[in-house]
Amino acid sequence: MKRMILLLLILVILGFNRDVGITKIFAPSGIIAPDDYNPRVQIKNFTDEEDSVWILFKISTLTGNLVYSDDTFEFVGANETKNIRFSPWTATIGTYISRCSLYLASDTNPDNDTMSTKVLVEALVPGQWLLKDSVPLGLSNKKVKDGGGLADGSKGREKFAFVLKGNKTNELYLYDILLSTWQPKCSVPISPLNSKKLPGKGTCMIRSGDYLYLARGNNTLEFLAYYIPDDTWTNNPRDIPAGPNGKTLKGGSALAEGKIGNKKYLFLIKGSGTREFYAYDIDNDTWIEKAPTPYLGKESKGKIKKGSCLVDDGENIYLLKDKTNWLFFYDCDSNKWYPRESLPFYGRLMKKAKVKDGSAVAYTKGN
Repeated sequence: MKRMILLLLILVILGFNRDVGITKIFAPSGIIAPDDYNPRVQIKNFTDEEDSVWILFKISTLTGNLVYSDDTFEFVGANETKNIRFSPWTATIGTYISRCSLYLASDTNPDNDTMSTKVLVEALVPGQWLLKDSVPLGLSNKKVKDGGGLADGSKGREKFAFVLKGNKTNELYLYDILLSTWQPKCSVPISPLNSKKLPGKGTCMIRSGDYLYLARGNNTLEFLAYYIPDDTWTNNPRDIPAGPNGKTLKGGSALAEGKIGNKKYLFLIKGSGTREFYAYDIDNDTWIEKAPTPYLGKESKGKIKKGSCLVDDGENIYLLKDKTNWLFFYDCDSNKWYPRESLPFYGRLMKKAKVKDGSAVAYTKGN
């Protein structure tokens, strides 16, 4: 009798230890051109028992009109990860929601049984820019100017961008890249030292993890942090060092993220006609003076002014120098700068142009 009860308990436990979930939507997602696409997803069996599931893939417009539906019945081995391919969908211009669902009787973890993502289908022309909805004028009725900035605001598969208006306003927005919509976020706090010190010349912003970090600029040394999940500005981190000459941020300032060893730091060029370069230890809220910005020839040419900008590759830093078009690579571990090939003075129009106000650099996929 005891053996029978034990066997029944084991069967009940095994019967309810069923968990197959969706781990990825490969396609369609993001921004794509009109064409035929096979929806593709990845599922995983999180248990030691083989199982079978029914999987449904739907595509709908933002208003809920169904434009595509396909389903399949799949066998999944114990602890197996499996890619599923559905019949083709003909994508036409518009914005859609891709949604995948799976059905498994007595699933112990229904939270991973559904997944959705947004899809923007638009005519993509290689090498050309597309005009999107402009930054809102907001309460200030101002446009983007000195101190404006961009930072990644993405959350998982959802693609967003944080936009700081600058122009001596405290406006911060979140832009939905696929839906092309704007959402106002918690405004930059007023400076406790001077209420008129709103983001302007010398302001720069970067995202690291769940935080945005902002150097207020506008002739201050203030440094602020914004906690993304709660849409709140936290207690101010430690101010940027005044340096040997007491210079504040008022032009040419920039932030990037790099690693010393396996630990992430923020790196700041102060600008304002200095060669000051600092690393910010996020965990310990401390600033560390690093090797001054480099130069070729006269030392005065190493001073950073408006137009200079930074970018990182996730490990190390690149500096594009104002007026000279010099490009330098900074090795975070060795604390050394190395010259790279300069940005050409002449572009496709064969008009000479130096790096000045409005310059920017970005890093993607090794470039």
